[in-house]
Amino acid sequence: MTQTQQWYVDFHNQGYGVIKQALSASLLNQLQQLSLQVMENTTALADNEQQLERIAVGQYQGTRFVSRVNDLFLFAPQFIDLLAQPNIIQIAEHIIGEPVLPIYESLLVKHPWDNAFDWHRDVNTNTTDTILTVGVYLDDAYAEQGALKVLAGSHLNTKTVCNYKRDLTSGHIKAHHVDVKAAEVVFHHARTIHGSNKQKSDSQRRTIYFEFRGLSHIHNNPNFPKRWVEQRQALVDTVKNAAQERRYDQAIPSHFYDCKIIIDAAEYCFEPDCVADK
Repeated sequence: MTQTQQWYVDFHNQGYGVIKQALSASLLNQLQQLSLQVMENTTALADNEQQLERIAVGQYQGTRFVSRVNDLFLFAPQFIDLLAQPNIIQIAEHIIGEPVLPIYESLLVKHPWDNAFDWHRDVNTNTTDTILTVGVYLDDAYAEQGALKVLAGSHLNTKTVCNYKRDLTSGHIKAHHVDVKAAEVVFHHARTIHGSNKQKSDSQRRTIYFEFRGLSHIHNNPNFPKRWVEQRQALVDTVKNAAQERRYDQAIPSHFYDCKIIIDAAEYCFEPDCVADK
């Protein structure tokens, strides 16, 4: 078995995997600068009470800050270049076993003062179809920076998040902490239970997130209107065509996000006697 084949076997068994050095140094630098611009622009929009349906804002010591930007291509269509990276969409298609479409794209910023993200599944559905969450890391993410932690294999059964948290509390299972460096990409099954601890460093952590689903799943799901699917398919076709000069204004037209979809709710556990930080 080759190293690549072993990676896929491990992913299917554990529900997550890391691709090392997925981005070139030049692309990483470009995305880091672009994300700073997005954070500055969206903070200004939020200060003017604009685009708040897409921008998650908080306040720390009297200053507002942006923690998440949804519908990311609206604010920086250059991020579509990530979809052309062979270490992202091709791997997603290999894992799922068919052509895929990106369901959403967002920028998550974890600040030094941010709290933990409790254990959860990204989708609260028992579908047998593989749904992938892909995180492209623009900064190092180690334990002190609230790195990702997962419960390996939790995507393979229907045990609730609450049951898993009880197992953590009793010491029957242990979490896997996933330290990654900037330019690395983490794939995890959307039903893999995961979270992150409180930030304990002075640096922020920026991650670009995509969710990918197979075309057969999308076509059989009434939550995805035909017009929305056609727009997403046109986008993927554009970024896959390496011979075609990238025109961001054409790839992401002004009406790209007009058609709304319903995304599956996440699964959390709110039992007060369960502890998450294990």
